[in-house]
Amino acid sequence: MNKDLFQQLSGRLMLDHFGFGLNNIHFSEKQFMDTYGRKGMRPYKAVNSITKKYSLNRKSRPASFSGSELTEQDEFQVLQYINTIYLFDEEIMTCPRCSSRTDFRELEHGRQFHCCLNSSCGFEFIAEPESL
Repeated sequence: MNKDLFQQLSGRLMLDHFGFGLNNIHFSEKQFMDTYGRKGMRPYKAVNSITKKYSLNRKSRPASFSGSELTEQDEFQVLQYINTIYLFDEEIMTCPRCSSRTDFRELEHGRQFHCCLNSSCGFEFIAEPESL
């Protein structure tokens, strides 16, 4: 995943689910990226780590709710919000930024989660069938 997307997703997850950004917890976005993003950790897992460290309560669910950690689904919802959802058909899907091949996995409702295979790009996006 590229640095910009990692920071956007992490920041939006913090804002949506905890009510404030990374800079509000004495942890700059650069420090966050250096600590978690460069290790290949998914943004939702990185946010879970930092919220545990600082004992932050999730505002989008009651504190007593079991399973109050963020999930991959939470990350996908934010990804759909901050990025364009691309359409695919019978052709092989390529990265909309660099035209490289992508790896993907199926999501619900026929959608696909794509990751660019070009390591210098690392763009991730959601695609859905044209005929949805």
